[in-house]
Amino acid sequence: MALYSTGFHRIPVGIGGHSKDLLYSEKRIQDEEKRIDRQLRQMSIRPLNKCLKSGIGALAHNGDFWYPVHLIELHNHQWSVQWWRSCIFHDSSSEIEPGTVTSVPETNIVDSLWADTIRHRNIQLGKWTLVHSTQNSDDPLEEFSLASYTDEIEHALAPHISLIEGLIKSPRDVDLQHVPAIQWLQSRKKDLQTSLIPFTGLTLPLDQARVANWIESHITKDQITWKSQLEDMLNSSGKAVDVDCECLCRLEGQMFEISARAEKAGNYQWRLDVGGSPDHWDPWARHTDVWNKGDRDGDDTELEHGPNYAIIKQPKIIEIIKERPKPRLKRRNTTKPTNTTF
Repeated sequence: MALYSTGFHRIPVGIGGHSKDLLYSEKRIQDEEKRIDRQLRQMSIRPLNKCLKSGIGALAHNGDFWYPVHLIELHNHQWSVQWWRSCIFHDSSSEIEPGTVTSVPETNIVDSLWADTIRHRNIQLGKWTLVHSTQNSDDPLEEFSLASYTDEIEHALAPHISLIEGLIKSPRDVDLQHVPAIQWLQSRKKDLQTSLIPFTGLTLPLDQARVANWIESHITKDQITWKSQLEDMLNSSGKAVDVDCECLCRLEGQMFEISARAEKAGNYQWRLDVGGSPDHWDPWARHTDVWNKGDRDGDDTELEHGPNYAIIKQPKIIEIIKERPKPRLKRRNTTKPTNTTF
C-alpha cells in the first residue's frame, strides 16, 4: 500500500507485520502514481457501501462531529471499529474512549469521500492528533521502563504470574494448551527462547510497553539478560507495523490532499457548509506542505461559508465580581445642646 501523503512512497513488505522503507526509481514512482490515480477515480464513482471494507480508515459520527476510525468488521449493518487513539472528543459526556473498539451503524460511517465537494462541505470534523504528527514519535517499547503499568494490567496479569515467569525462564516446560503462541513458534521451527511474536492484536503500543514494565517489575526485576534480549529482538526484527497509523495515514492523505486530481474538493472544503471544528482546529495548519501537490490554484470564492455555517462558541470564563458593600454613613448628632444654668 503506497502512502503518497508522506512525501515519498512507503511500502509495507515482509511477513509477520514488519516493514521497511523503499525509495522507488523515478519510473516506478510514476507507475505507482498512475495506479493510485485509477484507484481514486474508482472511489469517486463507486457507491459508498462498495468503498467501505475491513482494514481501511474511515470517519465515524460521534455526537456532532466526525472522527477517524479503523474499520474491522461489518455485521448486521453495524461496523465494528477502533477509534483513533488520539481522538479528542468534544462531548465530555461521550461514553466512547479513544482507542477503544465499538459498534457503529453503517449509516454513520463514510470513507475519505474523494473529490466529493458537496459531502466534504457538509461534514463537521472533530479534532484529533493527526497521524502524520505522530509518525516520528519514539516507540514506547524502546523505553518501556518509563511506561507505568495500570491497575487494569495488574489485575489481568497478576493471577498468571507463574505462567508468565515460566514463559520467560523456561518456555519449553510450559503446557502448550495454555499458550497457542508456543505452538505457532514450533510449527515454524522458531527458537522459543529468543523469537519474537509479531502479532499484537488490538493492543496499543503504549499498553505493550506497560505490560513489559509489569513483567520487569514483578518477574525479571534487575535481570539484565531479559531486558537485553528484548532490546536485541526489537532491533533485529524491526518495528512492527502500527496498523491504525498505516490505514489512517492513507485516509488523511486522501481527505486533505490539495491537488488538481482532487479538484474543488481539495481546496479546504471540509465543514464549510455546517460549521467549524472544536478549538478552531485546522488540520492543514502545520502540514500543508505534505498534502499540497502544487498543481492547482484554488479560487477564494470556493472558500466561502454556506448560509448554515455555525461557529462553535468556546466556553467563556465568567468572573463573578461581588459588589462591595456600600459604606455606612455615620449618624450626625442633630440634637441641639441645651444651655443649662446651674
